[in-house]
Amino acid sequence: MTTSFDNEYSVATLTDTVSQVTYEFPFNVNSLNWSYQMNTQSFSTIGGRVTQLLSVKISTLNVQGEAGSRQKLLTLYKNFKTVQDNQNTSKKSMIFSVPSQGLSWNVFLEVMQIAWDYTTLVYPYSIAFEVDQDLSQTATSLSATDALNR
Repeated sequence: MTTSFDNEYSVATLTDTVSQVTYEFPFNVNSLNWSYQMNTQSFSTIGGRVTQLLSVKISTLNVQGEAGSRQKLLTLYKNFKTVQDNQNTSKKSMIFSVPSQGLSWNVFLEVMQIAWDYTTLVYPYSIAFEVDQDLSQTATSLSATDALNR
């Protein structure tokens, strides 16, 4: 699933559940992609084969955005590493939310990719998360609808 966002609303946040500190992104994310796994059960009936969708679990979440400046990008990276270090120590998932879309997940931070050169104007970044739980249930509902329409 891919979702693009209008950046006029409140920004995305990453909450460290260990230190209870919430870090704001410089701007709202540009895109959010997630993958999901379907739990199905198939069985034969008199009328033919039936496949039942039992559940949908969001597995990975990829976020792309622009920091706007090198300083903001480095601050975002420093915050990401701080939260990731706390997570590695505590083994607790953190909260990633996009308030403008009503989306919120418990996540494990995996990797953040940043790069720039002398031509860079917007300072893009990409962050990968492993989803522990969909707190808002919005993304899970969208994924279930997508799975049912296949």
